[in-house]
Amino acid sequence: MGEMKRLWEGKLENFEKPATETKLNPHNFYEVKDSEGRGIWGGKSTLEAIKYYRQSRNATVWVGVWDESEDDAYLLIEPINITSIILSTIANTVDRGN
Repeated sequence: MGEMKRLWEGKLENFEKPATETKLNPHNFYEVKDSEGRGIWGGKSTLEAIKYYRQSRNATVWVGVWDESEDDAYLLIEPINITSIILSTIANTVDRGN
């Protein structure tokens, strides 16, 4: 363990801090897509994403993270498919009788 700590500390010594600190303004952006990957809905609201997902057949739900701290937004984290998480959450809610 001591060797690992020494290696990690060595890496930190070589890390250069940026000249100016950049403050990120990250936002989740949800997309509901049809079975062919065409966008049905997109926005920041989780509840709206679930609503559009439930109204659509064979749809998928994706979420990516965007930074909106500047005039132009840019992608921080590539969108990932979260449909299975949405389905699991819906199933767990139904199982509990909510």
